[in-house]
Amino acid sequence: MKAVQFLTFLLLCLSFQAYSQLSPSSQTRLIAVTIDDAPHNGPIGSLVELALMTKKFTETLKSQKIPAVVFVNEGQLYYSADDIEEKIAILRSWIGSGIELGNHTFGHVGLKDTPLEAYQDDFIRGEVVSRRIASESKTPLRYFRHPFLQMGPTRDIEELFEAFLAKRAYRSVPITLTTEDWMFLPAYQKAKDATEKKRISDDYLSFAEADVAYREKAANRMFGRPIPHILLVHANAVTADNLTRLIEMYQSRGYKFISVEEALKDPAYANPEKYSPTSDWLRGWSISKAIQFDPPQPPEYIRAAATSQ
Repeated sequence: MKAVQFLTFLLLCLSFQAYSQLSPSSQTRLIAVTIDDAPHNGPIGSLVELALMTKKFTETLKSQKIPAVVFVNEGQLYYSADDIEEKIAILRSWIGSGIELGNHTFGHVGLKDTPLEAYQDDFIRGEVVSRRIASESKTPLRYFRHPFLQMGPTRDIEELFEAFLAKRAYRSVPITLTTEDWMFLPAYQKAKDATEKKRISDDYLSFAEADVAYREKAANRMFGRPIPHILLVHANAVTADNLTRLIEMYQSRGYKFISVEEALKDPAYANPEKYSPTSDWLRGWSISKAIQFDPPQPPEYIRAAATSQ
């Protein structure tokens, strides 16, 4: 009997070893969606355009039953005194579609060059409307995203800020995947016609796939396995118009969409041993583990359009 038990145990160990050595494509792939800079990233022409852009996000995510968190810069609500309530109504439509609101500070300030106390004040200003909306719908307000992905310039400063978040029942959310859509947006908005917009959209999707392909391999080098990824996109037209295609691309690579809460349970989201002040989690881990990390960049014409803004 003991020999049988030992043999069973040995077979289980061999099976686990074989599973751990499988390529990332043969294992379950998981991804959580996060959206930065609501109500809108970049310039917006009118409230009608803002409402339409938001609707493309909310209807697509709701119809495909994809959970998401949208991080809000409440300072955008006050750019004009004439449309504050209309923008709040648009912000409320995210929650109405089952999407959580998160805090992205009031004025989209970076912690690198902002004193901690001022940064915390901007955080508090940035949750006033969101907390009221979340309370109305009995949904949590529990996630924070560092603007510019800038964490504290030192570990001590970041730990002080993380303690500040914890007292308010928040958790900061890093990223592991990006589409750099903010960089594609200027060229997309300046496109002369539908043909040019289609070309930019195709390049956008190609870049997004190149990014995930690179970061899949990078994660496997760092952790020896696939990890649940957290995707960063922005509340802008280029992603809104291409969201269905973006989702289909990830699904074609075997991804299942999960919540941020579920993704953050993975041990990969523990703090790297060596501190690096970035919320791009794979970049931070690559520095800690001394592993080369050089993800692809958007096409040159996209980068040129972005820097000319």
